[in-house]
Amino acid sequence: MSYYNTYGVMRMDSFAEVKKWYERVIPIRGNADKVKPLGNRRYHFAANITMPDADTVDLNYCGAPLVRWKPDNTFTVFSTKYANAYGPDNMTPYLPRGCFFSWNSGRMFINLPGNKTYLMDLNQEMRFQMVEGKVFMLNKPVAYSYRIKRAPLAKVMKEYQPFLDWLQVVLAVSHPMNNDELNMPYSLFVEQAGVKHKEYYNTLVTNASKETENRRTRIYSESNQWLGLPFSKRGNGSAAKGFHKPTSELLHEWVVDTSAVNWAQAMYVIAKQAAESRYSHSYSSAYIRTLKVDHAKDYLRDLAIFLNRDEVIEKMRLEDGEAPSKRNTNFFTEISFVL
Repeated sequence: MSYYNTYGVMRMDSFAEVKKWYERVIPIRGNADKVKPLGNRRYHFAANITMPDADTVDLNYCGAPLVRWKPDNTFTVFSTKYANAYGPDNMTPYLPRGCFFSWNSGRMFINLPGNKTYLMDLNQEMRFQMVEGKVFMLNKPVAYSYRIKRAPLAKVMKEYQPFLDWLQVVLAVSHPMNNDELNMPYSLFVEQAGVKHKEYYNTLVTNASKETENRRTRIYSESNQWLGLPFSKRGNGSAAKGFHKPTSELLHEWVVDTSAVNWAQAMYVIAKQAAESRYSHSYSSAYIRTLKVDHAKDYLRDLAIFLNRDEVIEKMRLEDGEAPSKRNTNFFTEISFVL
């Protein structure tokens, strides 16, 4: 496998090797922390090596340990918050020979000899041991694929049919909706589900620079998630990456209530997250949304799967080292608001 090794990191296969490297490398001159580069000295800030104690050698990537070696030739690989499609090239040399990182469908994997592939989830630690030049995984994760069961889903979707029939009639005579029409009912919807109003998050964002890094990250995350509740179907990069259960349950309640008292509100919420959007000079808000029944049906299908995933999704265990598909895993990603 070929890759770009920007940091000039050399592969090492044992604790003795990485310790020897640490002992022979000269610290960066003038650096207050006496940082020792792992590869090219000009990139010492991104790739360096440390020994927190006599039995630990850390190979650090962008400010945090990526690989940690121990005297029994076990090594731990940590997930990184800087994971992206360009990461595997520079991260692979941190691993022993024969192992490499890869990126697929927005996810990071570790690949081992023998065509074994393991998904690295956020905050996950993977432990390995080198024995006579071979890599053995000590905490193999169990991977699954997820298949939608049609019959149970069709049964759930019947609850939404009266609303969809009503929507068919309404949309036949309605005009395209603009942001001004959608924002007010949407705000009322999320607040009714127990989520704080947008002004609250705007204030937090304004003062975020005064917060700790962890809290600041949480502030930005929740502020962005607020825009995509219960979940977004429009590919909005600033919207929620997952499902929010309280707003999902509230929208479900509105849609299945045959009194139709909240059907118009439900239509606005669905339009905000699932309708086609295009720019128009005819509206002060610039963008208009065109909702079609198929948009709403597709949106409610995902809502039904999420709220009934235990009955609607079949979970199938994969063979050891078989890479899991990303298909339908989104239904197990939930977001929350804690601030």
